[in-house]
Amino acid sequence: MGDASACAFYRSTLAHVWSGFAGQGDATTGGDVMIASADQDRVELFAEVLREAGVSPDWPVFPQRGEDLGERMAFAFTDALAMLDGESEGESVSAGENVSETAPERIFLLSGTDIPLYDSEIAQRAAELLVEHDAVLGPTPDGGYYLIGLRESVARQPELLRKIFADIPWSTSEVRALQSERFAQLELSAALAPPLQDVDTYEDLLAIVKSPSPVREASGAAVRHDDYLKRVRSLLPDVRVILPILNEAENLEFVLKPIFASGYAREVICADNGSTDGSQALARSLGARVTDCPERGYGITCLTALDDIRARGGCDVVLFMDGDGADDPEYIREILAPVTSNRFDLSLGARVPELALPGALMAHARFGNWLITRLVRLLWKFDYRDLGPFRAVRWDAYEIMSMDDRNYGWTVQMQIRALQDGLRVREIPVPYRKRHAGTSKVTASLRGSYMAGKIIFRTLFREYFFAGRRRRKAAAG
Repeated sequence: MGDASACAFYRSTLAHVWSGFAGQGDATTGGDVMIASADQDRVELFAEVLREAGVSPDWPVFPQRGEDLGERMAFAFTDALAMLDGESEGESVSAGENVSETAPERIFLLSGTDIPLYDSEIAQRAAELLVEHDAVLGPTPDGGYYLIGLRESVARQPELLRKIFADIPWSTSEVRALQSERFAQLELSAALAPPLQDVDTYEDLLAIVKSPSPVREASGAAVRHDDYLKRVRSLLPDVRVILPILNEAENLEFVLKPIFASGYAREVICADNGSTDGSQALARSLGARVTDCPERGYGITCLTALDDIRARGGCDVVLFMDGDGADDPEYIREILAPVTSNRFDLSLGARVPELALPGALMAHARFGNWLITRLVRLLWKFDYRDLGPFRAVRWDAYEIMSMDDRNYGWTVQMQIRALQDGLRVREIPVPYRKRHAGTSKVTASLRGSYMAGKIIFRTLFREYFFAGRRRRKAAAG
């Protein structure tokens, strides 16, 4: 997402979670909600976010202590107790002392700040489990936990707290299981709260966006959560996938299903170049948008699909893949990330020989790629490794390049113009598979490869000799 969008997401999530506790506690006593900050300097920032969330900015903030996550969580319980004891007694009291032997035992719930669905209702359900248990854990799908709750009698024992959290391999899939095992070793009964999704990765975020709202009735909570999801969706990069196709009906389901399942694309466009095997109807039935280009040519087929996107307002990033199943959808993330994060303008999947499956790329095609990339190195001083179809480009970068090749020179024209226009380019080695079914319209025959190679060579030299004219035209335009 890039640093700015990621920061905006976490800030919005923090405000959303805190708004789920609005009205909890009393601002004059510190109330029921306390913030353990990793940095004392962030107190003003937290107050600002609290105001955004419609919550009193007077919730107490105390700095975290400890070297690792386990120590920080142990100290959070200790410091929260000390703060509450000091407020109730009018002075600081050691966390190891009990204020009153007859006072009701208090409940402490420590949670992270990246749990969009965590609110006072979930907290109440977790607290109810502590009536009959010493501890409670809120599980996450990655094997960790978003919440740990302890009864006051447990939280008041600093040595026991250290044992609870010591030597846990934090940020691994073993955390929850090992934490539960630790409770058993210490003879502490533990229960599980409702599972919730935390957000560590972009895939976690997609899971949140795609999951149905947990609040079904038309309530304030439902409206609040729906508003939050709208804000989050506006931060996600708008990625459109273009698949140039010509009679690929036998491959479309194999290709489209994993692309849709990945969740990265807002839209998949099958850019058809005159199919006669029902590819268009099948693509639509599978959920893709279809553009129709009667003029034969790889480049004009892509340009037609891109014109369709432009007519509807453009997007953030365009991802190109072949429609024959040779490009592995497992690597969509690797190709997209450099451009969706705005660190690069063009990201290319390089079909390096060591990652290509046997028979995936014919010898004459490999030689052609080698020869063209060597010429690009000679003329433009940039060492490309491939001219592969698997690539992502930022929309604003695409517009700068003014692409116009209408045939097989499309890929090399994009790579050359990216260099001519000073764009940020990155190549990423990717596996390359044999096409799922059928035969290639180009590389399956020497004649097809020769004709495509001839067009590519012509494009390369045209770009070299007419680069100045293009720059002057762009400047005049």
